[in-house]
Amino acid sequence: MTAILGLTGAAWSLSADRERRLMYPQNWIPSMLWSKEFHDPQHVAFWKEQLAKEGRDWIEPIPDS
Repeated sequence: MTAILGLTGAAWSLSADRERRLMYPQNWIPSMLWSKEFHDPQHVAFWKEQLAKEGRDWIEPIPDS
């Protein structure tokens, strides 16, 4: 059972590290919590620049409670 959980965790981490979006989401999505694209300063700057060109707003990755 521990091996299965370990493999699942490793696959999840690898998937999150490689996740890339071609289009910014229209609404908040759960993967914004762990995706590097929404937390890494370089990616955030890129998306904010793209959204400004489109006249859209940045969606905070961690929603207000």
